[in-house]
Amino acid sequence: MPDAQEFEGFADVDGKFNGPGVVILPSGNTYEGGWLNGLKHGTGRFVWASAKHRGDFYDGQYVEDKMQGFGRYTWANGDKYEGYWENDNR
Repeated sequence: MPDAQEFEGFADVDGKFNGPGVVILPSGNTYEGGWLNGLKHGTGRFVWASAKHRGDFYDGQYVEDKMQGFGRYTWANGDKYEGYWENDNR
């Protein structure tokens, strides 16, 4: 489960995020989408604000916190990859 600066959504009695929600991390990175037991799961969008990937974003499927299944990664310069991901790799 991320160390959230802000979270909008449902957290269970153990503090794990479940269902749809939005998180803003201390780095400024944001994720909006599905959660299961505190992990990104289902369809979501992750936007990077931190140095190396600033302005990049990913729209697609997650399984247990990893980009998994179909998704689109867009780099800040406009380049895109659209296709299948497995364990955070295209």
